Amino acid sequence: GHRPVQQLDHYTRATLSRYVWAFFAGWVLPGVLGHFTQGDGADLVLRSALLLASLALCAATRPALLDALDRYLGRGDTRAGPAWVLLALTALTSALALLCLGTDAINTATFAPAMMFVVSPVFAVLALRVPVPRYLLALVGATVLLSAAAVLADPEGTPSGVVAVLVPVSALLALLICRPSGWSLARTWDIEYARQEIEKAKEKVERAKETESRLAVAEERLRFGRDLHDVLGRNLATIALKSELAVQLARRERTEDAVAQMAEV
Repeated sequence: GHRPVQQLDHYTRATLSRYVWAFFAGWVLPGVLGHFTQGDGADLVLRSALLLASLALCAATRPALLDALDRYLGRGDTRAGPAWVLLALTALTSALALLCLGTDAINTATFAPAMMFVVSPVFAVLALRVPVPRYLLALVGATVLLSAAAVLADPEGTPSGVVAVLVPVSALLALLICRPSGWSLARTWDIEYARQEIEKAKEKVERAKETESRLAVAEERLRFGRDLHDVLGRNLATIALKSELAVQLARRERTEDAVAQMAEV
């Protein structure tokens, strides 16, 4: 079997599924909770909505990321749904983060890591689903779009510059985490499949050798049977001839000669 490879597969999937939760716990949760009691009721609603959207984004990351990994491994059981759900939640969470920034529900220090978290799931999926050049193109497009949105949300602040730096950092981090993990897992499965093919080939060779041995034994038995048949045939022919000669001699009353012929038989 391939139990060690399956264990590596399970470990890789578990790691990729959980690292976004680590980003949420380290980048989003402390900053939002630090401002949770500040401001009025509207700010509280916006922060709560941002937290809920972030949690939903984390939950949606796992199926989308595992689906992307299956695609990368060349497996057929893939679906388009998880990626679209993740993209929609990314857009929603980004909009909420920008809205929180524009209404001062969160400050730039909280907004920056929040945006790093928001883009990390979708870029993690893209790292496994698209070639690197297209990935970098998507990175540039997302950076420009989110930087422009940050300018609109806070024209007098500096979040656009922060976004222009931290979004690429988050995207490149996702690329460095997910792409090598998928590549190493794919190569490990390739090696395992090759090993299985070698084992199957060895089994076929062994079966062929066994068949060849059985055929050799059968051929030897057949040769022995032919030789035995020839020997018995000659002996039986001699016996028949001698017996017929003895009968003819006996009819001619040459008893001694007939007895001699039968003695030879």
